[in-house]
Amino acid sequence: MTKNTFVSVLLLMAVIISFSSILDESIGLSEQISQVLASEGLNWRASPNIAFFSPYVEANPRSVSELLNRINGYLPLNEEARSQWLSEIVGHSTSRMNTTNDMILSTYVVLKPVTQTEASFFRIEPVRNQQYYGSCWAFSTIGTFESALAVQALGLPEGNRDNRFDYSERWVGYHNNNTFIRLASNAWMIQDEDRLNGGNPYHALFNSIRYGEMEEQNAPYAQIFISTEEGVPLPTSAYGAPLRQSSKTALIPAARDCLHFGYTYADYLNMIKTALKDYGSLSVTFAVPGDFGNYASGIYTPVLPLSESYHAVTLVGWAAASELDDISLNGKLKNPPVPIIKNPITRYTYRDFTLPGVPQHATDLFWILKNSYGYLWGDAGYYVVPAINAAQYAGEAEIGLWMIEGFDMYVPLFDSDEKHAGDDLDINRDGLVDQNDFGDLIAKIGSNQPSDISACDIGYPKDGRITGDDASAWITLYNVRHEE
Repeated sequence: MTKNTFVSVLLLMAVIISFSSILDESIGLSEQISQVLASEGLNWRASPNIAFFSPYVEANPRSVSELLNRINGYLPLNEEARSQWLSEIVGHSTSRMNTTNDMILSTYVVLKPVTQTEASFFRIEPVRNQQYYGSCWAFSTIGTFESALAVQALGLPEGNRDNRFDYSERWVGYHNNNTFIRLASNAWMIQDEDRLNGGNPYHALFNSIRYGEMEEQNAPYAQIFISTEEGVPLPTSAYGAPLRQSSKTALIPAARDCLHFGYTYADYLNMIKTALKDYGSLSVTFAVPGDFGNYASGIYTPVLPLSESYHAVTLVGWAAASELDDISLNGKLKNPPVPIIKNPITRYTYRDFTLPGVPQHATDLFWILKNSYGYLWGDAGYYVVPAINAAQYAGEAEIGLWMIEGFDMYVPLFDSDEKHAGDDLDINRDGLVDQNDFGDLIAKIGSNQPSDISACDIGYPKDGRITGDDASAWITLYNVRHEE
């Protein structure tokens, strides 16, 4: 880091405490951030984002940092508990957990990585506005739910681009997880609480299965708008409203865990890309840097330290470095649309100012993300970040917590009998479908024999393994196909 950059960063941090209103502070931050970006040669543009910050002035947050901490309400999972349940899902541990977590774990599956050859793939889906609640987690949950439903149920590769689905974030908050009970039980006990501020898609997507989601018109977010109150009663239209349920949830473990479980760097990237392309946009998480609110366009890499908050958003695609100058995310607001960057590049180098020593990284792959701050923030509500490189994945270089690969990713799955048209329940091939077939399938759980996998891998989606998910699929399909 050059001396001039170091001085600029110190000045930038001082700006945070030198203004009396968030609008003044945002203007000062934008100017100082721009100086650092210019001295570092970073390819993103900072802005005061006055249109984004203005609605919050009446709420009177004391600083931009306080505002970001308020609205970025993702609650991280207990790491010890998470490590245990991740071993259950990915590593097939045989340790017992409590009934609540057993139920949740049974709804999660890990996707088999399939090589994706497209240099770039992305969806432009509706941008929502969470307003003054810390409800990002609910918007991320609904964002992936709507996209996955469009991709899987309607067969639309473009996902929810035309807003065919609009489901209720308020309903998600109505079934939030009780934080006190979760913490008191070391994350083993799950109990509902009507609360929008602070939550996690891991629990919310389990509720998409056991409760289901209702359409926005039945529990509109607009009725609570920019309030700070919790427990606002649901409207009468919510009671008895139709609910759409997912079947299970696909999990892409954080990079460090995928490495631990034996996935290569290419496997990890293809797992994310496979989920995106074949199943829908993903719910993802990151720790929020202090300059995130001032992003306007380009390749975002922070120049300020991390704040105290975490944020959940929706991953809608990926892009090769060489194609960033041809991709526009702002067609709904700008005519003609403006590309992510002006000049073509083949690789991007940047420093991570959130880590000790300000290490330098380079990559040629980028993630495209949809935020929930409305269309007036960022690049028409979207932003772009670098993907981790091979050295970061291998543990040879640190992954900054502002990067989405430091956390798990999720997408709901919508199973149906039609998706099992080629699956034969006659596991023992004796010409009969009966309990003996189910017994044979159970006996082959964990087998690595190709013939066993060919006969028994009938879950959705197929993952090249024989697990309890295949046994569950056999029972479901038997009941559907052999009802009396």
